[in-house]
Amino acid sequence: VTNIDINGGSIDGVTIGAASAPTVSDIDINGGTIDGVTIGATTPPTVTDLGSVATCDINGGTIDGVTIGATVAPTVTNLGSVADCDINGGTIDGVTIGATTAPTVTDLGSVAT
Repeated sequence: VTNIDINGGSIDGVTIGAASAPTVSDIDINGGTIDGVTIGATTPPTVTDLGSVATCDINGGTIDGVTIGATVAPTVTNLGSVADCDINGGTIDGVTIGATTAPTVTDLGSVAT
């Protein structure tokens, strides 16, 4: 057989990709379930555990009531232990700069006496 075109039905007991992984360029699933998740449902499923994620790009939504991408940054009350931090603005109240080691100052700009 040189060419097969199957437009419907099922193949029982056949493992697709048993010897080598197939190349999939287009799949259109309009119904059914995968691991208990209904495909084509009107309400997306609730995911409780993503496991280990190396890279994540979140462009919207909320995390514990904090709107992602909101115009006002959330207030963080406890960062825990931070190994490296680069702060480019804001204020720090009650902090003595150079308390144990004098800082190196490269430019003070204009200082009034």
